[in-house]
Amino acid sequence: MSAATSPSFNFVETLPANSTLTLRDVSWEEYERILVELDERPWLRVTYDRGRLEIMTLSPEHEAPS
Repeated sequence: MSAATSPSFNFVETLPANSTLTLRDVSWEEYERILVELDERPWLRVTYDRGRLEIMTLSPEHEAPS
């Protein structure tokens, strides 16, 4: 993913609970930009490993107090 063609990640608002989106060939710089963009979305978990980026949505059960 290059900075010139990087998509906006506003679409994550429409991902269903308990889903995972995997992107490949993501640079470290792109990962850092995505983290900044997704920072205000506490229902998401983002992981990165050697160019593989996963964006996971939590279910409502994960957010409920114990």
